[in-house]
Amino acid sequence: MAPSGQFEIRRSSNSCRGGHGLSVDAKARDSVAGLYALGLVACGVLLDQFNLSPPWLLWLGNMVLAAYVVLTSYLWSRRQGLALVAARLHIPRGPEKEFAHLAGWCRAT
Repeated sequence: MAPSGQFEIRRSSNSCRGGHGLSVDAKARDSVAGLYALGLVACGVLLDQFNLSPPWLLWLGNMVLAAYVVLTSYLWSRRQGLALVAARLHIPRGPEKEFAHLAGWCRAT
């Protein structure tokens, strides 16, 4: 049986393969949300590796999630440049209005 750390790395790499599938499928809905959720799972796997007591887990968990939120918000603000890089790498684009199916959830008043 593989040590716990190796098992977690293998499981995480399989999840990353699924996330990669989300990013290259032009017909995939909610690929951004799926990649975001995959990042949250990666944060959880990272925290699990430390085997911390509950108070330290809460503290470090807050720090990791705060860093993740800052990183993803920065990437979201740079999405036009990332779209150009993706086009150069021949990653197919999704629909132009990628959040049109969410119009019923949030309406402007």
